[in-house]
Amino acid sequence: MSRLQSGGLVLLLAIPFALYIVWQVQAGARADFASPSPPTEKGLPDSKKLTETKAKTEKWANDVRQASAVALQYRAPGPEDKSDDADCTALAKAAAVRAGNLNDLEKFLSGVDSPTYVGSLKTKYAEWQLSKVKLAEAQTAIETWLRSSLPVAVETHATATQTMKSFEELITAYQTSSKFADSSKASTWHVEARVKVLEALESTSQRPYEEVLALPLPFPKDSKLVEKAVGAPSAIREQVKLLESELVLVEADKRHIPEHVTKAANSVIRRADEWSAKEELLALFADPELFTDPNKATEWLPKVQAQFNKTQTESGRELIRKKVQQFCDAYIPKAAKLDAKVLFRDKEEPRGTLKAVYQIANQDAVERNLTDHPSTLNEFNFSDLYPDFDRIRSPNRTGGKDSLKPTLASIAAREFTVARATVTTWTPATINQLKKKCEGEVATVQQKRREQLDSLTGTESVRDPLGSAPNSAWTPQNSRIWTRLTALSNAMEKSPGLFESGK
Repeated sequence: MSRLQSGGLVLLLAIPFALYIVWQVQAGARADFASPSPPTEKGLPDSKKLTETKAKTEKWANDVRQASAVALQYRAPGPEDKSDDADCTALAKAAAVRAGNLNDLEKFLSGVDSPTYVGSLKTKYAEWQLSKVKLAEAQTAIETWLRSSLPVAVETHATATQTMKSFEELITAYQTSSKFADSSKASTWHVEARVKVLEALESTSQRPYEEVLALPLPFPKDSKLVEKAVGAPSAIREQVKLLESELVLVEADKRHIPEHVTKAANSVIRRADEWSAKEELLALFADPELFTDPNKATEWLPKVQAQFNKTQTESGRELIRKKVQQFCDAYIPKAAKLDAKVLFRDKEEPRGTLKAVYQIANQDAVERNLTDHPSTLNEFNFSDLYPDFDRIRSPNRTGGKDSLKPTLASIAAREFTVARATVTTWTPATINQLKKKCEGEVATVQQKRREQLDSLTGTESVRDPLGSAPNSAWTPQNSRIWTRLTALSNAMEKSPGLFESGK
């Protein structure tokens, strides 16, 4: 018998499906390997009988040696192994049958192409061989999937789930193709596939995340890019949960997974914590009430501070500080609309009923409506914006340059707009300076100024001189300017690190 048939056979039989085959071999080739009984003579033999007995004994011993040689070498008996003893002959034949079965086993285990089986289990071996071929084909399909590019771009939880489903179909094909399927291999491949899908999801999520962070606040409404960036970390988190559950099952079933696969899985799980932090940060920046709620700074800045404290890199911290500056700049309106009324000849009249009339020599007069924006035609600039001013006209009367004056609310709006334009960097000091300029120095009128600021509506600081729509995506309504200033000031004092490097 070959070396495989001798010492190496024990190792091969340790293979799970080999154990099953050996059991079949045992069942199909039974033999009595007990040594035949030595010849005996009744009575006390004489010298002649002793001689005959000796000859028979030697002959029997030789037959036993020949039968033993066949049995121990697991081969078919040849002419030189012919024995006159029936028991020895039976032993040799049984050994020959066993030899055929074990030779078939060696062919099966060694992976010989198109093997020919000759033992008593040859039909069974042929069946196993076909099963083995199907198993190899299924394994090749799985390994090809794991080593190739994914068929689709994995950008969402749905595409990740669908991609895993297509791979799980390959695992099912492997497990049902043969009784020799290795459950530990199947578990390993499943974990590898999940890690591969997660890495692809991370790769496609990184760019939208960076692009969205580069956008100024407020983020554009109904943006697919923002939606994609905000949803990606959530998809990663869900896929990691599935990976963790699969690892728990592997451990519970005591299945072995190679160390490099375990390391890759643990690495993805650790990175999921980073993506969770990114998800929380993006959610803060994409909050739909970020600029509509006048008190938003009170709750929003502490949450950003918590994310800031988790951030380990200085570049990450500077990015958060930059977004906070953008928040402050959009949270406090850049300008305030003027009062809906004006003083015309010392009486309040609706702004929309008044027109400024400009008369150019030898040309028809031009009438323009007053606006409520501080940078377009209004009661503060009507005589200077156009040099050929002639008069102010209402439906019932007209007046000259001194007939049109602002209300106290319009004065508060204009002073806020002027003071707001001086703020280029937001810090606790600059917000407090802005508050002082807005409420004034006179204590008796400060509360009234605060109320007036809360009654005004914010707007953009620059508009077309003829009064086009504001150029911002956010037009605050009932902005409650003083409430916003107070909320931001209080929140800033509790989060100095968001506004000053080194804190």
